[in-house]
Amino acid sequence: MPVEVLAFIGGTGPEGLGLAARFAAAGHEIVIGSRSPERAQQAVEKIKARVPQARATGVVNQEAVRRGDIVFVTIPFAGHRDTLEALAPDIGAKVVVDVVSPLSFEG
Repeated sequence: MPVEVLAFIGGTGPEGLGLAARFAAAGHEIVIGSRSPERAQQAVEKIKARVPQARATGVVNQEAVRRGDIVFVTIPFAGHRDTLEALAPDIGAKVVVDVVSPLSFEG
């Protein structure tokens, strides 16, 4: 079975970066998405520092979705709706893994 390309939308934050590094260490090709291509590339450099053999690239979110076979959503919940609506045409029928839970604590 071929190794799937995993896209991480919001992959520059702690959840996305941590997950992407672990999947890269397991041999998956990783695409880090961000609103900023510079931040995406900085995240890739952090991954490659931890996993020198990583096959990882950093691009804007829309390009990450296009390249990925599976899309991980790791952005803050407040940005979910706008981001996912903008990316929906490129996501299509791809598998989407959302790692964020909209929790609030009171009291």
